[in-house]
Amino acid sequence: MLWIDKIDKVFTKKNNSDNGTTQRITNMFLTWVSDKQKEVFIVATANKINNLPTEMLRKGQFDEIFFVDLPDFKHRIEIFQIHLKNLRPLKWNRYNIYYLSKVSNGFSGAEIEEAISDAMYNSLYENREFTTSDIKNSISKTVNFSRSNKISLSKVRLWGYSGKIRAG
Repeated sequence: MLWIDKIDKVFTKKNNSDNGTTQRITNMFLTWVSDKQKEVFIVATANKINNLPTEMLRKGQFDEIFFVDLPDFKHRIEIFQIHLKNLRPLKWNRYNIYYLSKVSNGFSGAEIEEAISDAMYNSLYENREFTTSDIKNSISKTVNFSRSNKISLSKVRLWGYSGKIRAG
């Protein structure tokens, strides 16, 4: 069994600035997987599947690809609770997480975490504690994947729910 977290960061589409290193690593990995005498069980996560090289997504490379949709309102509340609780133990409830969950519609968990981090750094720069307003401002400045790639997201969503792997 092999676990690859954020496979889209490890294997990316062809990058002209890396002298072909990314392509060589991708080819070596795919060769290794196909040459194995025993079955290889690979579990991988990706935030931006459209960043993966097409060779990774050809039929026969992976048997199953699952799509986990963006968090709904209830799950965004839980994400905010988790991240704010870790930053301010026992004080996370002073943030208006219901409001933040509403204004962060279409955000992934990673994008919510990024907005909180951005708000924290901005307030640290101004030498003060960060507030709900800081997080809201960070959310409004963030161009999340669902907003910037509506067509890609709908294709990936359709593809993921169908259970079929796209042809290269």
